[in-house]
Amino acid sequence: MEPAREKRAAGRANPAIELNEVTVSYDGGRPVLAGVTLSIEPGNLIAVAGPNGAGKTTLFKAILGIARPQSGWVRVMGKEPRHARRHVAYIPQREQVDWHFPLRAVDVVMMGRVNHIGWRLAPRRIDVQAVESAMRQVGMWELRQSPIDELSGGQRQRLFIARALAGEAPILLLDEPFNEVDAATQALLLDLFESLAARGHTVIVTLHDLEVARRRFPYILFLNRTVVGYGPASQVFNAAVLQQTYLSQVVKWEAGDQQEPGGRDARGSDEFESRGPGSPALAGRGPGAGAAPVPDGSGPAPRT
Repeated sequence: MEPAREKRAAGRANPAIELNEVTVSYDGGRPVLAGVTLSIEPGNLIAVAGPNGAGKTTLFKAILGIARPQSGWVRVMGKEPRHARRHVAYIPQREQVDWHFPLRAVDVVMMGRVNHIGWRLAPRRIDVQAVESAMRQVGMWELRQSPIDELSGGQRQRLFIARALAGEAPILLLDEPFNEVDAATQALLLDLFESLAARGHTVIVTLHDLEVARRRFPYILFLNRTVVGYGPASQVFNAAVLQQTYLSQVVKWEAGDQQEPGGRDARGSDEFESRGPGSPALAGRGPGAGAAPVPDGSGPAPRT
């Protein structure tokens, strides 16, 4: 261990996740991540925002030890990723999963207990209790016997989050968990993430909805191949960071005089004006859609 890191470790606990000048590329091509330096303390709830191709999923893979850096280093709970895998639960995007595999919902969640069951052929009582608790937290216990190919998109997302909870990992990485879920499921998940962070879990979520990031996440990481901004939402959610993150956009931020705690405008007068392909306010609206302001709670949320 380097002397500086030894001194730091003696003075305080390790960060949950730490990256130092991390660069990752595939097959020797252009770096997907370039010089990423980041330190995340335990118990934080963090949104990761950036355009498509910004390296959000690759960041997760680097933390998991799946994508090995060409330069720099990654530490998870003070360890190299390959020695810290039981500390991290990863919930991938749903299209990466074979939903036709013949499993029941409860079987999927029990997979989260693999590190605890070990060589045993059958789960113990404590494993069964952990699975039930996890499924109840996400409202899936009543569907525990359902085949996974009969579940809706929102139910499948909740199922994989339950699997992560059953494993009792202190760090959760969730890759776009709000895609194709209804408003009720999104609200349930956001409340759950806040509860987990309050109990000391580190919860990191990639997402495209900037308004959800601003209003529901205490911390935001803006990523576009490198770290553009990271910190409390009230400090990093501003025009300069947004424009640097979404390079093709013209972003206008107008803040009113009255501020809520955390820096939000009490009158809802914060406004975006976005133009250009891939704009946060335009994505998903189809070709030729006009610019739209970021909502103040009365309209649709902006998306990236």
